[in-house]
Amino acid sequence: MNHRVVRLLANGQGDSVIIAGNENGQLGSSLSELYYPMGIYLDERNDDLYIADSWNYRIVCYSIRNAQKSGRIVAGGNGRGKHLNQLRGPQSIVLDQEGTMYIGDYGRIMRWMKGAQQGQVLIGDSSFNGWFPPSNASSNYISIPTSINFDSKNNLYFVDTLTRRILQLKLDNRMCTTDINNTTPTTTLVPNVTINQNYSTTTPHGPQCWTTNAIFTIVAQINDTHLNSTHDLTIDEKANTFYLADTYQNRLLEIQNLGSSSWTSKPISFAVPISPTALYLSRNGWLYIADETTKEIKKYRIGGPQYSLQAIAGGNGYGVESNQIANCYGLTMNEEANYLYVSDLNNHRVSRWSLKTLGEVVIVAGNSSSGSGLHQLSSPRGIHIVGGHLFISDTDNNRVVRVNLNNAQNNNSAGLLQTSIYQYNLKRPTSITSDRYGRIFYIADQSRILKWWFDQNLFEVLIDDTIADIGNEIYGLRLSEDEHYLYAVDKLNHRILKFNTMITKCNSELSGHSVATTAIFSSSRVYLLSIFILIILINFDW
Repeated sequence: MNHRVVRLLANGQGDSVIIAGNENGQLGSSLSELYYPMGIYLDERNDDLYIADSWNYRIVCYSIRNAQKSGRIVAGGNGRGKHLNQLRGPQSIVLDQEGTMYIGDYGRIMRWMKGAQQGQVLIGDSSFNGWFPPSNASSNYISIPTSINFDSKNNLYFVDTLTRRILQLKLDNRMCTTDINNTTPTTTLVPNVTINQNYSTTTPHGPQCWTTNAIFTIVAQINDTHLNSTHDLTIDEKANTFYLADTYQNRLLEIQNLGSSSWTSKPISFAVPISPTALYLSRNGWLYIADETTKEIKKYRIGGPQYSLQAIAGGNGYGVESNQIANCYGLTMNEEANYLYVSDLNNHRVSRWSLKTLGEVVIVAGNSSSGSGLHQLSSPRGIHIVGGHLFISDTDNNRVVRVNLNNAQNNNSAGLLQTSIYQYNLKRPTSITSDRYGRIFYIADQSRILKWWFDQNLFEVLIDDTIADIGNEIYGLRLSEDEHYLYAVDKLNHRILKFNTMITKCNSELSGHSVATTAIFSSSRVYLLSIFILIILINFDW
C-alpha cells in the first residue's frame, strides 16, 4: 500500500533504496508516482525496470542505470478502457528479446510492440467484469492474469487468479504477420506442476517477427570503385565516427556524421603507411589495427598525432612461431585483463597477447595447421568475446567455435581449454558479434546475415540475397551501444549497411542443426507463478 518499488541492498542489514514512487508512500498519477504497482520486469540489457502501474492503467519504465526519479509511459496511460491504446488494470509484464511487451491486463493478455501507440489482444475479451467468473469458464476466458513468463519454446505461462488456473499460451514463433487477428492463439490448462527436462528459464526466446519493407538502410555508399578491400569497421558512437579498414588501398578511413546528408569520409594519414585488415576500438579511446604489411598489431590514440601509432604485438615477420602473425582478420579484447586476441587466418589459430607484458603470447585455439578437429581451425576470421567465452568464425570449416576462457588465464595450451563447435548449415562465416549477455548473436555468413538465439539454438535469416541486393562478402558486424542497430560492411557493393535489430524477417531454413561439444551444462531455476505461493521448477540444458 506504499505505492512504490524498492530495491533491497545486499549488505545484510535489510537496507533498501526506493526506485519508483514517493518516499512517503503517497499514491499519484504523475510520472514520479505510482498507484497500486503490481508486476515488475527488469530488462537487464538496458537496466530498465518496467512496472505494471495498475490503477493508473499504464506500464511505466524507469532507467535504473541513469537513476531516474520519474518514469516514462510505454503502454496505456489513456485512462481505463477496452480500446487497444488503453489498459483496464495491468497486473504483470514480461518482455521478449525484441523488446516487445506481454501484458497481463484485466480480462486479456496483450502484446505491445516497442514504441507502438497501441497493443494487440492475444487472448481474452471484454466480458470479464471483475468478479464472479463463470463456473464453466473455457480456456480462452481470462480473469486477472498474473505472473506472466516464457519458457524456452516461446510458450507464455500465466496464472488466471480468479479461476485458479495456470494457463499456457502457445505463440507461433515462425509466423510472420502484421495482424494478430489473422491468428488464433490458444491456451492450454496446465494440470500439474512437473519437472520438464526440455524447458529453459532464460526469458524470451524466439522471434516475434513481422513483415516490413525497412530491411536495412544504406548509411554510407562510398562512390569509390577502389574501395573493394574493406575487411572491417568499428564505431565511435560518442563522436558519431566510423573507421574502415581499407586493406589494399593502404588506408584507414574515418567517416563522420554517418547517417546524415552531410557525412564525410577521409583517410587518416600516418607517418608510415599501413594496410589495415582488422580493427578494435577500446573503451578508453585506443584503436587497435592489424597491419598486413608489417605483420603486427598497432594501436593509435583516436585524435592523436601521426607518431602515436605504436606496435604492440607481432612484428617478427611471417611465420608459424607463437610470436609471429601471418594474416590477422579479426581482433577483440578482454579490456579488464588487458589481453588482445588475434585471429590469424593463414596460421589457422587465435592467439592471446598480453598488453601488460609485451611479447607474452598464448595460443588459445588452433594449432597452426588447417583442420576440422575439435582443437583445429581453418582460416578463422571474425572473433568476439562475451561471458568468458571466445566465439570464432571458423570460416573454411563453415562453423562457429566457442572456447571457454575462464580456465585460460594460467594455461599455455589450447588443448586444455573447453571447446564447443556449432554447425548449422553455415556457408562461410566471416564475422560474429552479440548482445552484451551473449543471448543473441549475429553472424555474417557469405551473402546473408543470421540472427542466432544461442540458448535455443535457433537461427533466423536477418537478410540475404533473396531479400535484397547484398554482396557475398560481409564483414565487420558491430552493434550499436543500445543494441538496437547492427552495422556491417558490404564489401563488394562499397557500402555500410545499418539494420534495425528490432525488426526481422522470418526464415526457417536453418531450424535443423548439429552441435558437437566437450561439455554439457545443466541448471535449474524456479518461477513464481502465483500472487499467492506457487512454484514451478524447470530444469534445462544450456
